[in-house]
Amino acid sequence: MLLLRVVFPSMFQHRPLRTSPLQGLIRQYPRIQPTMTDSLKRKKHWSPVLPSPVIREHLAIQERALSYTSATGSYCSWSTEVNLGPPASSTKNIPAEDRHIRQYYEALQYTLYETGYPETVDRTANPRTEYTSRDPAIVILSSPVECMCFLLEGGRQCPGDMILVMSTTWLSKAPSDDRCGHSDSHTLYVHKGITSDRAGNTFIDCFDPPRRVTYFMDFFTNACTSRQRCDGEEVERHLECPMSSSVQLSAIVDDKLLTRILAGQAGVPYPKTLAFPYKSSLTYDTALSGITVFPLSTTAGVVNIISAAITKFLKSEEIEVYAKMVVKPSGPMWFGSQNVSVHSKGNHESIIGAAVEILPFLSEGDAILVETFCEPVQRVRPMKISSVKNKATRPPSQLSFRLRANVCRNPDDEAVMTSITCGVGNACQPINGDNTVVQSLEETLKTWGISDSRERQSVYDDIKHKSEATLNAIMKFEENLPSCMKGTVGAQTDLIGIDYVLTRDSGMLSAVLVEVNSHDCTINNQIFEFVNPASSGEAVRLLVRTMLTRSLRYIMRGKIVLVIGAGGVSKHFVWEAANEYGIQVYLIDTDVNHFAARLVKEFIRMDISDHTHDGKHASAIVDLIQGRQLTIDGCVTFWEDCVPLTAMICEKLSLTGAGVQGAINAKTKSLTQKVLSGRNADIPHWPRTHLYASKTSRIESHMDIENAVNIIGFPAVMKLEYGSSAVAVELVENVDQCHDHLDKVQRDLQTESDLPGIGLGHGNAMLLMEYVDGTEHDVDIIIYRRKLVAAFVSDNGPTNLPNFTETSAAMPTYLSPGKRNQLVVAAYQCCTEIGLENGTFNVEMKMTPAGPKLLEINGRMGGFYLRDWIKTCYKVDILLCSFAIACDVRPIGTTQDPTTHILGLMLTPGHHAQALTPEKLAFLRTLDTNGVIRFNQLEESPEPEDYDVPFCNIAVLASDRDHAKTRLIDIGKLIGIDSQTVPMSYWFEDFCSDS
Repeated sequence: MLLLRVVFPSMFQHRPLRTSPLQGLIRQYPRIQPTMTDSLKRKKHWSPVLPSPVIREHLAIQERALSYTSATGSYCSWSTEVNLGPPASSTKNIPAEDRHIRQYYEALQYTLYETGYPETVDRTANPRTEYTSRDPAIVILSSPVECMCFLLEGGRQCPGDMILVMSTTWLSKAPSDDRCGHSDSHTLYVHKGITSDRAGNTFIDCFDPPRRVTYFMDFFTNACTSRQRCDGEEVERHLECPMSSSVQLSAIVDDKLLTRILAGQAGVPYPKTLAFPYKSSLTYDTALSGITVFPLSTTAGVVNIISAAITKFLKSEEIEVYAKMVVKPSGPMWFGSQNVSVHSKGNHESIIGAAVEILPFLSEGDAILVETFCEPVQRVRPMKISSVKNKATRPPSQLSFRLRANVCRNPDDEAVMTSITCGVGNACQPINGDNTVVQSLEETLKTWGISDSRERQSVYDDIKHKSEATLNAIMKFEENLPSCMKGTVGAQTDLIGIDYVLTRDSGMLSAVLVEVNSHDCTINNQIFEFVNPASSGEAVRLLVRTMLTRSLRYIMRGKIVLVIGAGGVSKHFVWEAANEYGIQVYLIDTDVNHFAARLVKEFIRMDISDHTHDGKHASAIVDLIQGRQLTIDGCVTFWEDCVPLTAMICEKLSLTGAGVQGAINAKTKSLTQKVLSGRNADIPHWPRTHLYASKTSRIESHMDIENAVNIIGFPAVMKLEYGSSAVAVELVENVDQCHDHLDKVQRDLQTESDLPGIGLGHGNAMLLMEYVDGTEHDVDIIIYRRKLVAAFVSDNGPTNLPNFTETSAAMPTYLSPGKRNQLVVAAYQCCTEIGLENGTFNVEMKMTPAGPKLLEINGRMGGFYLRDWIKTCYKVDILLCSFAIACDVRPIGTTQDPTTHILGLMLTPGHHAQALTPEKLAFLRTLDTNGVIRFNQLEESPEPEDYDVPFCNIAVLASDRDHAKTRLIDIGKLIGIDSQTVPMSYWFEDFCSDS
């Protein structure tokens, strides 16, 4: 360990201390070196105007930046004997292009040291060999300054998969296998990088073989480093992998004129603007009021044009009420308030002069903006000066503050604001994140004397609405751009920062958009989170989830999956989603006329309806696959009856599956409970598994009833041994009811054709099960290699006794966190203890006063509305996870807090015939199209049958459960299903807070 002085070159300072466009122009125009002022005065032919105080100030800043070689701070000790050289090199020599990499590493250690994390461990002597092309690899090409928040949050969500790369020599490119249909696309590989684990431990790792990059974020560009380095721009070229903010897209987002136009189209206010874009490749839609554009094709001989346009603008009626004007440049290389100046509106000469002074420094695509100055809200509370002899007050000092909102694209391509920070500074000068101490919106508004919490919440809501509207507008604009303007096929804007000033409009506080910033906008959030550790990761948590989701989609694109069983109309979304994700499906089913046959890559007809011969079916399918030499990446089913058959096929083909014994145990309900009842060994970390089991007894004939009753007692539940969808489930309270129900089932439900899809292909044996009192819940759980990946708990309302048909449901659960966790652990224990190893499973449980009790396990992904709800509420697609696990691809392992409350009601022909007429169904579908409800159709037709099976589910989304109840009851009244006899509120009475 060596004792070091912390040394940082200028690149470790935030943007004003980095090399700016002005420094680049110093190299381009050496005559304006700040040390050559006298020479500049002599060469009057260079420009019609001399450098203004603003330009001289910025040149002086750049001169100081060049000589800035150390940071004030502590002496720290950490090892410098680490391997930072290229991964292929046998020595630790650092190439000339990486002359700053040692300082990068020391900056990382400095941050880790002072924020309480261990120093980085060098593991390059033992390369990591466990990673394959099935694993995500999210690469951030950057110095640590901009991306510590990504590295640490990535470690929490996906340990080892978020990789900081500090040199382009740690990466390589190779022509792709053309999976995306672009012949010139390239695959990016990472050979070396810095990774993090859940605890914040960091490591220098080499990867052998190199890992395929599944998401890329590039900070080694001219714009991000102020022309210090641009080697990342070549890395970006022709990549096939997903990435955020390519060089081309960053230039679009950093175009202040364009983003104002887009924000204006979304209804977001901005300053009245006069713009002079220089050689822009974009066409600006100036139909909006408040923006005037004068395109410039040259910077020579245009002073008179600029002067006349500004004079006319200053005299226009639309800016009469404004007292001040702002002059600023626009473009990817202009940031940190560089060359921003404020002027009295009456001083035309000053405003024109400031605009003209920017002119020589413009690059193609840049612009000069002249805009109205939005007066910031004034502080309400005066400052007090007190002493023993004198007490007085003075007017509030001339302070103002800037608001910065960070907005991310979520996995469903929706804009979500993730954080707001503020910086307070002198109102007489431009305010940015580099001349202010970052603080929260709440504390800033309180300091400004805004004491009403409702008014503060209104400000937050206003900023959130405007920020999300702005990013949505940018995303919509990008959708219509050709790939050449996006930079690569996988590039899109996933993150922006938006600066606002808070003003008063008609007495109300209102945020006015000043500018939009590209993906290098997280530094101040990062600082805020280090100062406030409780908020760690908030700003980028959602973005990391988006990175993971896009990575998973990229990994899965082109995979070939064998699906067993087409299912019913409720599975329509499976085939649509598979096509959307680029997954090629080979479907095996009995019905050659099934609608899914035309929606998959290939349909293979085979009679698999008699599941008592699943062993033979599995062998025949495997012979067919091998005989046709089909390459299959995975095999999965979404149809309950096909769970054991699918597990057998996976075992024979050595594919990742649920496990044969686990699938058989799950399909046979009495066997599920029997296996769990025997799991009574001590577990040091969880309850004994047998505590979740319920008493059951199998019934194949009337002769079995007496013995079953003696074991179970009454009341009891009688159900099909292999059943699903609650068909033929009955509450029985005496022996006669048992015999009657058995007679009915044996008469009506004998073979699969009597009621397809409810398990009759396995037989119509029944069982008697003890009745368990409590609230009913679904736990949809993701298990990969027998490890718990994620779980989602929903609540079920009171069932239609005595038949137990589902009526209502809610997500997220209203149980307390403690009881929710009990259910998740119980569901995981039950699945793994009966032998389920890989897959997404639906576990039906009851929460009793004594804890969780298992009802049954469905050895496949939850049906009905559950995929739709989980995707909406938690932004996790359990369908994609099911496909991924089948292909032995690790699914997304993190869940976020729920984003909404969903409340739904099942409509059955027997109970809601008046709501299932063609007219009412058309009305419901219209409400679904307009986003008023969620409509999930579960059966092909609403025709009544002997067993009342749900036809559809209607649901509403709201910010809280009470609003959801009110809205759904209103919908029920419209379609005529609310009555005094059974009011709709009855079905929701279980959905109350449980503390």
